[in-house]
Amino acid sequence: HTFMLSSTAQSGGLLPWLIQAGLTFRAGPDPDGFQAAIVGIGNDAGDLDSLAASIAIADWQPVGGCGGRPLWVPIAPFPRSDFRLRQDACLLFNHIGFSFDGAGAPEALLHLDDVDAATARRWSDAGGLGLALVDHNACVPGVRSLLGDRVVAIVDHHSDEQKHMAGGGGGGGGGG
Repeated sequence: HTFMLSSTAQSGGLLPWLIQAGLTFRAGPDPDGFQAAIVGIGNDAGDLDSLAASIAIADWQPVGGCGGRPLWVPIAPFPRSDFRLRQDACLLFNHIGFSFDGAGAPEALLHLDDVDAATARRWSDAGGLGLALVDHNACVPGVRSLLGDRVVAIVDHHSDEQKHMAGGGGGGGGGG
């Protein structure tokens, strides 16, 4: 095995990496850079373990925009204005140094309402837009309508709903 540094280790920390990943995703595919993207997204409750897992799965992927590697970006599965309702997440994100916007959400973290359908479509058309589901294993309608339902990874501890069985992947929290 080759040891790969996480994205945050290579970019100088969590905040710079999250900001860059979000800006890159919102800008869309780049002929000289990323042509595909994978969104790490937690369950629709958006509890703290889902948020942390979506950041972690996106962070611990190979870095680069060449050689066919996709951009990995975490997205909170709820509107930006709802972040403040998750007080445990607010406390943690504040404790580790995130700045919050006027809606009470971490500025550096993309939320579902930060993504527009045209950008998602450009990613899909360019090289693919995939989902890495964390802390759940069935793509919910709100996510599906915006980002599609091409599930490429599932990391979960719940009973498998068997909604994403492409490739004959078997049960239990495995791949998509």
